[in-house]
Amino acid sequence: MYLGLALLSALVQALIATQAAQDAQSSQYQQSLVGIAMSLLMGVLSNLPNFPMRWIQCGTILVGYAWVLISAFLLESAPDLCASILIGQLIFTTFSFSWLRQRSALLLSSVTYLLLWVPSGPDSMLDRPPLLLTGFAMSLVWFLSQYGWHVYLERNRKEEFAALAFTDYLTGIANRHSGRELLERLFVEHAGAPGGLSVALCDIDHFKRINDTVGHHRGDDVLIEVARVLQASMAPQGGHAVRWGGEEFLLILPGHSLLVARKVVERALIEVQGGTFPERVQVTLSAGVACMAEVGDVPGLLRLADQRLYEAKAGGRNRTV
Repeated sequence: MYLGLALLSALVQALIATQAAQDAQSSQYQQSLVGIAMSLLMGVLSNLPNFPMRWIQCGTILVGYAWVLISAFLLESAPDLCASILIGQLIFTTFSFSWLRQRSALLLSSVTYLLLWVPSGPDSMLDRPPLLLTGFAMSLVWFLSQYGWHVYLERNRKEEFAALAFTDYLTGIANRHSGRELLERLFVEHAGAPGGLSVALCDIDHFKRINDTVGHHRGDDVLIEVARVLQASMAPQGGHAVRWGGEEFLLILPGHSLLVARKVVERALIEVQGGTFPERVQVTLSAGVACMAEVGDVPGLLRLADQRLYEAKAGGRNRTV
């Protein structure tokens, strides 16, 4: 958007320069050429990342305002000021509210605009209506920038709330609510498909003992690391890791038969054992794997996986059933 605005400003300045050359108005012609260069420069800077080029952008704004003021005081004829200078004032106001803080942009643009009225004394030929229109346009730019900023903040707030609704606040992976919705959808999509869909319920072995040994804060670190490893293990397989509750995780493997899913889960559990945990805690998982081909619905799939998880724990833990 800002690139298009800069190019539009350069185009208008080019039209002014063409007309000035035909009318032999050298001052207006030179002024328009500078305006073209400044507009193109800002168009280039608008496409560069803000953080490493911030000082260049701020410097360009300051130089632009200085150019507007110097031109306004040096040029004598009203057409020059109304056509070229006022366009420059508007374009720099717009970029000021984009690149600078709101207060700084408002101060710079307001002071520059007020100084444009200084040459318009009683004997000046300065045309006041264009200046008034420029002031109105600047106010509109300020209003739109404020409105856009509020819209941006509101959108971010809604996105954060949406993320909280579907993401586990501690581990950053899907929570139980979003995981259940995903499982319901995938169950329907893979009905009758080759391989179908498999799930695994995983539980951290002796997690209470870990909390008692290293503290609940470190226990949270264990949950975060387990979630990270499980998510990384599932991603290459097109699978999903869900924090099902407490120290329990649900792994969803679309397109995986029971046999293949069990091998994937076993590898994931081995990777968890090799994870980096605080206080050199040894972390293992038990898992129960179930396939949709064995049941008729999602609740049945989860019950079967849960039943096999308890079988894995009863069989000594740190295993997959």
